[in-house]
Amino acid sequence: MYPPEVIEALKDCLRTIYWYKRQLRSFLENCRVPVELTAAQSWNDPQEYKAFIADKVVNALVEGGDRYLGAFRELIRRVTDMEDFSHLLREEDGRRLKREAEVNVEKLRQLVQKHTARIKDEEKRKQAREQAAEQRLSQSSKNSRLEQLKQQFYDLCASSNGQERGRNLEPFLFDLFNLFDLYPRGSFAIVGEQIDGAFEMDANHFLLKRSGNRHLLELES
Repeated sequence: MYPPEVIEALKDCLRTIYWYKRQLRSFLENCRVPVELTAAQSWNDPQEYKAFIADKVVNALVEGGDRYLGAFRELIRRVTDMEDFSHLLREEDGRRLKREAEVNVEKLRQLVQKHTARIKDEEKRKQAREQAAEQRLSQSSKNSRLEQLKQQFYDLCASSNGQERGRNLEPFLFDLFNLFDLYPRGSFAIVGEQIDGAFEMDANHFLLKRSGNRHLLELES
């Protein structure tokens, strides 16, 4: 819902944009204010002033919460879109009435713009906090997986079975490269060589080749 200053500014607008109660009622109905709210007002009572009616209608919209939020927003939109108040010139002291309506609508317009900007700013900050939380969670998960890979590597080094080390090295390298988003490829053979793995970094493709008891990292041509 809108802050109190917007609500009070809206009441001032409804009090001044029309001179006659029948005009205000027609405007509210055209703005799709729920009929149960407009029908409940004492439009024909000479002691029920326009300002009282505007106050009651707006208060009812506010108290209705989400139920009337759409109608409340539409009413504000229709009021802030108003630019022509020449109909007030036909009344006594029309120039003053017209100016008062213009001032009130402009005040409401500025308050709504300020409120909208604040909401957008709060939403951006909320998204930034959520993204930061996701990044922290992702980094925590990544650190945990890295610790697992470290243990796998230590187990590889401790193994006395050369064939077993070779078999376990290939999936280890794939998981390691994948953890750091290096677009890994599994082992494959080319003529005369065994490739235990390959990955991509900065648009360059690298091959991890086996040479005797050593591994060589080469840039793929």
